[in-house]
Amino acid sequence: MARARITWNSAQERRLREAVSKYNAAITRMEKSGNYDVLPNKTSIVREKNLIETRDELYQREKELGRILVKNKPDALDFIDMDGYIAPKYLADEIKYATRTINSRRKEQREQLLNRANSFRSEIYDEPLSSIEEITMLSNKNLVELHEDYYVDGDDLDDLWEEMYPKTYQYAEKYKEAWMEYNGNSFVLDVIDYMAENYPDELALIFESGDDEVEINYIYSVEKSSDKTPQIIRHNNIMRYWNEVYHTYQGTNHPGYEGQ
Repeated sequence: MARARITWNSAQERRLREAVSKYNAAITRMEKSGNYDVLPNKTSIVREKNLIETRDELYQREKELGRILVKNKPDALDFIDMDGYIAPKYLADEIKYATRTINSRRKEQREQLLNRANSFRSEIYDEPLSSIEEITMLSNKNLVELHEDYYVDGDDLDDLWEEMYPKTYQYAEKYKEAWMEYNGNSFVLDVIDYMAENYPDELALIFESGDDEVEINYIYSVEKSSDKTPQIIRHNNIMRYWNEVYHTYQGTNHPGYEGQ
């Protein structure tokens, strides 16, 4: 089932407000106890709204924040050693959960890059790409596997949460604005909106793939872009790219694509 983009009605606002209030209150009680060396950081409505883009993500954040409560997770406040510091078990568990979620996503992206890269590399080299380091070099972001033992405090957990909730829609809107400013062919927007509505996880991976065609800079005019390939060629590449995405999920070309 497709995940619906959140529009923040009063009921959703109330749910988030209650989740944030209970989460922050739990941290305040731990601070006052003096029993812990490290704790999760408190959060805010503004920060949570910057993380959350869909209704599903709101429900997921409720669960993540709610797991700090003993009534939801009886061992949440148990003492645990994290690199020599006493921390609540909640912090260690959430770091473990976040790193595993991120690693799963990174692995999927590495496999996508590997398949694409080796389809070209096999024509030139005998040996295919194999290592994580080789694959991650093809991306515009770090895809190396995370190790949960490296993360020990609230700032680390905040950083992990930031990566767990990629800003797909925010980036997509900026991408669409740039496209309409420099080209105006609306079929690309139609494909992005179709993917956002029906395949949001796949759209996130597309925008994080590192492909030239999904980079906003690639859309710009030659004067503004670091890529000096003629703009008409780049725009044809972009339209071909998004038509291939549409074809993958619909089994046919988009009616607005003219095969440039």
